[in-house]
Amino acid sequence: MLTLAIETATKVSSVALSDGKKIIAALTMENGPEHSATLVPHIGELLAMAGKTRQDITAVAVSIGPGSFTGLRIGLATAKGMAYALNIPLIAVPTLKALAARYYDLPGVTVFSLADAQKKNAYCGIYREGQEIQPVTVIPLETIVTMAGETAAERKQPVILLGDIAAKKLADSEGLPEGVTVAGRVQVMPRADEVALLGAAMLEAGEIADTMTAEPWYLRRSEAEELWDVRHPESIGQGDDAKCEMK
Repeated sequence: MLTLAIETATKVSSVALSDGKKIIAALTMENGPEHSATLVPHIGELLAMAGKTRQDITAVAVSIGPGSFTGLRIGLATAKGMAYALNIPLIAVPTLKALAARYYDLPGVTVFSLADAQKKNAYCGIYREGQEIQPVTVIPLETIVTMAGETAAERKQPVILLGDIAAKKLADSEGLPEGVTVAGRVQVMPRADEVALLGAAMLEAGEIADTMTAEPWYLRRSEAEELWDVRHPESIGQGDDAKCEMK
């Protein structure tokens, strides 16, 4: 079994290959060109490094969100195209669950897995030892820091903050509550490695997405849609007609 994983939910462009139990090869670029320019070439380079071809791939796992609207669309479109062309399973992996997976083996540690939701908000999922403590929702970043501090104080166990907004807004902060830290530079951002391993486990459990109908998990509407409603309040509630006009 050879799983190709794609992670484009943030500014990180990452691809990896897994045999289901370990990572065979991985390639990650941060702050590089747009995903649309790098993703397909990176997949080609990854396969070449591993001595594999596209025909060797038996499943495609893709980070499904929440995260960057554009990045998620590019990643999923590429994954769906490969799954359809190769007639192989597509696995839609929750971005924040995969991000938190690197800390599943640390006893007692609570992970706040975050992604930037704009306007001082973050998508937040809370995990501990592989279990989801709180489903992903949109919460003000300031509230998340308070929640993390309360969790650390109550449990007397460490709390780790992960994700792009943690790296951007909190990594250099000296005002974090006691017991709360932001993960180090290598660990704080999403990578395809965890998407590959979690995707392989999901495939074994039969959690396969529909290649034709799979959609990114945005959790909220895009800023373009929200701005449209502000400028055209008369269109709110008009459904597909309004959306078509907006496009």
